Amino acid sequence: RSDWTIHVLRPSGARDIYYVHTKVVDDLPPRRVPYFEPIFKDSMKQIGDRTSELSLPSEIADVFDKLLDFLYCNDAKEEEEFLFNVKNGLALYKIAEQFKIESMKAMLAKFYRETTMPFNVMEFIDGAKNFENKEMLNSGIEQFAQTMHTLEFVEEEKLEPHFLLKALKKRKELKLTRTKRDSENISCLIALSTKHFKNKLTRSTFYKLTQETYIPHIDQEAALQLLTVESELQYWTDTDNFSTVQARCIQSLLSDWKGLRHKFESDGAFWKTLRGLSPNVLGILLMQSTGTAKGGRQDSSSVRDPSSSARDKPPASHE
Repeated sequence: RSDWTIHVLRPSGARDIYYVHTKVVDDLPPRRVPYFEPIFKDSMKQIGDRTSELSLPSEIADVFDKLLDFLYCNDAKEEEEFLFNVKNGLALYKIAEQFKIESMKAMLAKFYRETTMPFNVMEFIDGAKNFENKEMLNSGIEQFAQTMHTLEFVEEEKLEPHFLLKALKKRKELKLTRTKRDSENISCLIALSTKHFKNKLTRSTFYKLTQETYIPHIDQEAALQLLTVESELQYWTDTDNFSTVQARCIQSLLSDWKGLRHKFESDGAFWKTLRGLSPNVLGILLMQSTGTAKGGRQDSSSVRDPSSSARDKPPASHE
């Protein structure tokens, strides 16, 4: 049976009413909430017999019930089940910041560092963005950076270019080892991102995402998508030289051009995509298709900037 009533007053004047047990919400370490102690003992904060009123910002009032749910967990197993719902944990972190509960913040940060996995990292990051929690967001970006090369499926709308760029920079900062396959997998994420966000993408961000430091090797289908985005947005206007991303994409496509053509032989969209590529890129691919390149065959290793100095910034800006 509850022995105290808490009224949570919102800025709008609306109030939420909670019936609690003082023993639970005030006395149990390490989840003890010092914030509650004066509420139960200071008569100035009481509006009636064993009744207190708290004035809280809307974003804290919205998740106040999560704090009570957590405090009422009976054991570590229940706590873990509660926290595996990432939104619950992020709501708690927001409250812990508001109420200055350092022990709870440390416990939550440790829990998510140890339990964030490839399958839930995007949910974690999404929640951190919604709760505007920079510390947890940075933790999520680091986790994503460490696992992004293993992800088999990510919703395009979650691969916002600036977020992806932060993850790539973190990979470089952590000096993570990479294989050709890792690079190709990451190139697929970058291709998805640039295609989905192409209407908001700037030239500068596109070339930062696709620089050789991050993706020295590019997956064949990703290469086609990247070339298409670059061509559609007219990011490269130098008709005499290739951008470095063009050179790497061409190398990827020509590494098994016959196999790629066979795979999409009856796919009209594939051939329409090819026709939309920049003339110098299309010329190389057409020569390979017709067998006119270097006596009927062009080796992928010969594809490079004719000037022998690849550039990622065209002379004219199209941002």
